[in-house]
Amino acid sequence: MYAHPRVSSRRLAVLLTIALFYPAIARADDADQCIEAAEAGQRLITSGRLLEARTKLNACRSRKCPTVVHNDCETFASKVDAALSSVVIAAQDASDHDLTGAKVFIDGREPLKPGIALEVDPGTHDLRVEADGFVSSTTQI
Repeated sequence: MYAHPRVSSRRLAVLLTIALFYPAIARADDADQCIEAAEAGQRLITSGRLLEARTKLNACRSRKCPTVVHNDCETFASKVDAALSSVVIAAQDASDHDLTGAKVFIDGREPLKPGIALEVDPGTHDLRVEADGFVSSTTQI
C-alpha cells in the first residue's frame, strides 16, 4: 500500500516562505549592487578615473537595476564617454622612419604597438618608447 509522505506544517510554511520571497530577495541584492556600482562610478568620476568609472557605470546600466539608478548610470556613462580621450603614438627614428617593432608604455601599462589607439583618462601621462637598437625614450604627455 502506498503512503503519502508527511510534511509538517512548519516545514511547509518555511518552503512556501522561501518560494514566495526568494525573487524579492534576489531583486534586493541586484538593486544593492546597482546602487553600489552607481555610487562607486560617481566617486571615480570625481577623482578623474574615468576609465574605471565607465566600468562601474556599465554595471548599473543593466535593465535589472531600478529605473532611476539605470537612468542615472546611462547619463553619467554618456558624459564619461564624451570626456575620455584616446592617443595614438607613432615611434620613429631620426629619419622619420616608423619603428614597427617598438613598444609603447603609457603609465606603466602593458606594452602597446605604435599606431594603436588607447583610451586614457584626462590629465598628464608618462610615456616610454622602447625599440631594439635604440635608447628608450621617456616623456610626459
